[in-house]
Amino acid sequence: MTDDLAKEGVDHMVIEARKASLDKKDRATMAATKRSGIGPAMRYSHVAKHDEPLLWVADVIAGVVSLHVAGDDSSYFAQLRTSLLVLRQIQPNP
Repeated sequence: MTDDLAKEGVDHMVIEARKASLDKKDRATMAATKRSGIGPAMRYSHVAKHDEPLLWVADVIAGVVSLHVAGDDSSYFAQLRTSLLVLRQIQPNP
């Protein structure tokens, strides 16, 4: 996702702050991404959900797309402006 965002001109990603161990994993993932040359100029920050009220939007979109891709419910997906979405299938880590 970092690469896609960087290509769209995004230079700062806001990530929801969670438990310290999960935030640490996020930082490690971002560092590895930058080392690989993906979005090297991308900045990011962890922000508590009560400090950034729009963080819920990404969760809702992810949930709607997940339901659609799983074939469980496409009613909400049909209401999205899908021309703005890019869906990529990724392989889980072994």
